[in-house]
Amino acid sequence: MQQISANIKKNLYDKLLKKEQETGVSQSKIIEAALMQYLTQEPVAEATKPAEDKSELYAVQFVKNSGRSIRSFALENGLEYISFFRNITGMTKPTYETMFRLRNVIPPSWWVTSTAEAKPEQKHFTGPDDFRIVREHSAGHNHLEPLTYSWCAENGINYDQLYNLKTRKAFSFPSYSMIRALRHWIDPDLWFIYEKREK
Repeated sequence: MQQISANIKKNLYDKLLKKEQETGVSQSKIIEAALMQYLTQEPVAEATKPAEDKSELYAVQFVKNSGRSIRSFALENGLEYISFFRNITGMTKPTYETMFRLRNVIPPSWWVTSTAEAKPEQKHFTGPDDFRIVREHSAGHNHLEPLTYSWCAENGINYDQLYNLKTRKAFSFPSYSMIRALRHWIDPDLWFIYEKREK
């Protein structure tokens, strides 16, 4: 590669000198000095651009590779097309209900994991078909106890949201952002697995 580059430079230098001789315009000393400086300098390494992040969510990839349009995929799975389209194109985040209804087609963990990360295994979900019951009694709640205030501070997690989940206050089901934020500590699929809690 360096030899090819040197040959190109030499040919360019020869052409410029020949052109100068043909035209009779005497600027060879200027050209020669400039070219000699160019020819003798160290090759400059090309600036490397940061790799463009082309990763997408596994759920989005799955829908795109399904061989169906987003519309037909939504209708086949009983979803409202416009909302689902906005989820797939990244305009909005899927709701708990959407992820729950698709849980045996697209694992919930695929909605929060990008193709730049390891692909979570697909699971088969059983239990009640009412998402309200499952989200209130999900297996994910059982893994919240060790997550303390200091742990939240260290890991950049909103403690108020976590506290609401731990104490199961009204509307204490995990939001999309919380499921995603906790995905390295609590398997996202656990939020969609029914596990009756004792009162």
